[in-house]
Amino acid sequence: MTRGVVILCRYNSSRLPGKILIEIDGKPVLQHILDSVSSLTPNFVVATSEESTDAPIAHYCEQNDISYFRGNLLNVAKRFMDAAAFRGFDYAVRINGDNLFVNVEVLEEMLQLDKVENFDLLTNVPGRTYPFGMSVEMVRMHFYQKHYQHFNDAHKEHVTLYFYDNPEIGHRLEIKNEKVSDASGLNLAIDTVEDLERARFIMKHGQQNKPNNFSLKELVDLAKEYGK
Repeated sequence: MTRGVVILCRYNSSRLPGKILIEIDGKPVLQHILDSVSSLTPNFVVATSEESTDAPIAHYCEQNDISYFRGNLLNVAKRFMDAAAFRGFDYAVRINGDNLFVNVEVLEEMLQLDKVENFDLLTNVPGRTYPFGMSVEMVRMHFYQKHYQHFNDAHKEHVTLYFYDNPEIGHRLEIKNEKVSDASGLNLAIDTVEDLERARFIMKHGQQNKPNNFSLKELVDLAKEYGK
C-alpha cells in the first residue's frame, strides 16, 4: 500500500500571476513546499496542467529532477486522480500550491498512521480549526475513483468538495486542532500580493528559516503581528 503526496499547482493566477515560482527567502514557493513534503516522504508528484501557460512549472521540475504530471486544467479532480495513478499511490494526499506553510505535523500523522487502511478519507478541514493554507487531506484512491462519476463541475474544480457535500459517504478520520484556538479562520494561503507580503514577513521575523519548522503557535502569532 503506497501513500504519496500530490501537489496541485498552476502558474497563471489573476490575482498573483506566477505565484508558485515566486521566490520567498531565496526559494520559489513550490520548492519550499517540496522541501516540506520530501522531509517526510519520497513519494510525491507535482500535478500541473497541460496548458502552455503551465510550461514554466514543468520546466522547473525537469531542471530540478522533480517528478511531475500534466493533466486537465479545469478538471482538477481528474488531474489529482490521474497524477496519483501515474505514481501508483493507493492513498494520495492533496496539497495545494498556495500552501507555503504545509502542515507537516498533520501530514506526518497521516503518512505514518498504522491503521490508515481503515479510512477512506483523512482530513483536517472540517470545522476549520487550522488556518486556511494548512489543509491536509488523504483519500483512498479506489474510494475516490468509485465516487468520481458522481462529481459535478464544482466538485471537479475543488477536488474533495463532493465528500464534504456528502458527509455520510465513506469512513473518515477528522483531525482537529485543539492546542491553538486562535488559529481557526486565519488565512496563511498565498493567493494575493498581501498574502505574499505576509508570508515574507513571517519568514523574515520567525525564529525558524524553513516553513516546515514553524510551530502552529508561532505562525499564528507572526500572522497576527503582521496584521496589526
